[in-house]
Amino acid sequence: MHRFLSLCVMAVWLVACDVSPYGNAPDALPSIAHVGRVVEVTEISIHEQRGEFRTFTDWSALTIVGQYDLMPVTTGYTGTASFSVRGAYGDWNNVATATESLTLPKSIVSQFLSMLAASPVTAVIYRAVPTRTESLSYEISIDIAAFNNRTFDNTTVFRSTSHEAGRVPWLVSVSGGKQGMIDVDTPQKAYDVLRPYLKQDVQRKMIDAAKGSK
Repeated sequence: MHRFLSLCVMAVWLVACDVSPYGNAPDALPSIAHVGRVVEVTEISIHEQRGEFRTFTDWSALTIVGQYDLMPVTTGYTGTASFSVRGAYGDWNNVATATESLTLPKSIVSQFLSMLAASPVTAVIYRAVPTRTESLSYEISIDIAAFNNRTFDNTTVFRSTSHEAGRVPWLVSVSGGKQGMIDVDTPQKAYDVLRPYLKQDVQRKMIDAAKGSK
């Protein structure tokens, strides 16, 4: 869902923006206030992927993916969590998968969206990223698709590939091409609000099983 837009955002981020394309022009920055209006949001999609070494002495790595897709219902949001862990036994073709049903209270999703909407957006500037092997790369993408009067309005994407605390910095992109940077950990804190409802304990058991394999 909306993966093409996420790939476009990825390309922009990897360019690393040697200089700010916006300078100090506030009207060039995206507005994300609409993200906090829960009644207009129809789809939430979160994709998180990371790598972990199986053990400190085993340099074969696991690729761990969590995909969360949520839709609004009368009482809140429902959807699915799709997990995969690749690389057990040091075998790239060894993939464990699981799918779980999700139910989230409206108050929790409202808090999540309000926190995202309150994130301060600044011009994109160069930020050096610590070197990591490809096996230990990290990526998270939070896609919010908004409808207004049942008509598609926009998609807002919050994305990070950072290993820094709070995954800072974040790139935010809104349909129409406007992009900005969030240089605080607010999106990560918003994601943390949802995490107790995403059944990530299931994913943790899958990871532990893959790390325990020999």
